[in-house]
Amino acid sequence: SVAVLPSVHGSGLYDIGQTQVLSTVALGPLDRAVINAGYVRGELYQPLICTWQCPSYALGVVARDGFRYDKREVYRAELMRWALEGAFPTDTGYVVRLHSEVLCSDGGDLSASVNSASLALYDAGVQMARHVAAVGVGLVRKRADIKAAEGGGSEEILVVDPSGIEEKYGDMTLHVAGTSYGLTACSLELSSYAAVPLPLLLSAFPLALQHLPPLAAQLSEVMAAPNQVARGGLVARSLAVDPSAVGSLIGKGGASVKRIEADTRTQIQVDNTGEVSILGKSEADVEEAVSLIMAVQTKREGE
Repeated sequence: SVAVLPSVHGSGLYDIGQTQVLSTVALGPLDRAVINAGYVRGELYQPLICTWQCPSYALGVVARDGFRYDKREVYRAELMRWALEGAFPTDTGYVVRLHSEVLCSDGGDLSASVNSASLALYDAGVQMARHVAAVGVGLVRKRADIKAAEGGGSEEILVVDPSGIEEKYGDMTLHVAGTSYGLTACSLELSSYAAVPLPLLLSAFPLALQHLPPLAAQLSEVMAAPNQVARGGLVARSLAVDPSAVGSLIGKGGASVKRIEADTRTQIQVDNTGEVSILGKSEADVEEAVSLIMAVQTKREGE
């Protein structure tokens, strides 16, 4: 489901069995991307910032949790970002802050996180190319003593979206994310020291690819296309001005651009090349800001 939280720009809730993940999206000005980027890979500009958390209550554990952010949270957040960037728009005009929180975990929480994140981005009006879905394929092996008692039989079983004891006692989980056109990310988690035969691992990919299109179709049934405007009326616009007019547009100590922001209730970012990004809560405010910016450029050209 989507729009489960009214106070954020976008939200999505996804269930797999008893596993439930809530993803929320907040949109902000582009300078936030520069401030927050690089916390993992040292990138200068990162328009999509993802975080992931599985608190103790989601696992049925009583603990003084707080907000821990260890390597597991970092890895899963980055995997989500890699998966979603395959369908993420190249020029949004704003930075997207995506947070996925596991409310209840019984296995498959990473796949559920990607699916709920795709719904939240659609709800926030981020113009994704298409839905990104994720599926997990687990490996369950028969114990040697049970196999001997039963006189042989199949030793390995591949399970789609393992949960409960399937994931707890499984030896492998292959996470695959993508769209109906192809893969965007994959991850292999091994929970046993026993080697996984390469033919068995390769056979897990076709099984995952078989389930991705139906999952993407289920997400499309919930929300077929992204909202045109984020809930809350956030509107983004980009334009270019003459680099010689940048100084006049910014003003001494930023006085000129701050005055335009106050008059139009918008947030404006200007770089040295003349690229201007405007973020406002209504189309009228953004249009007024564009008019004032172009007036500064026209005045500069007339001097």
